[in-house]
Amino acid sequence: MGLVQLIYVSDLVNKDETQLASIVASSVRHNQQNGITGMLLYSNGNFLQVLEGERDAVDKTYARICEDARHTNAILI
Repeated sequence: MGLVQLIYVSDLVNKDETQLASIVASSVRHNQQNGITGMLLYSNGNFLQVLEGERDAVDKTYARICEDARHTNAILI
């Protein structure tokens, strides 16, 4: 399989920045386990993330993010 890239934006629920450390820790842990690379940007209550990896791993990661109660309004770009 080849490398795929997925980009999305989402909002931090209630702009609760106390959640940022746990979101980053979870992202690093899951991405390492699943061979995902990319970047995560945060500014003023909004995320932009690029996920790169094998299609199945990227799709599962994005699905998990969409189900995460700390994110809302996820939009695939």
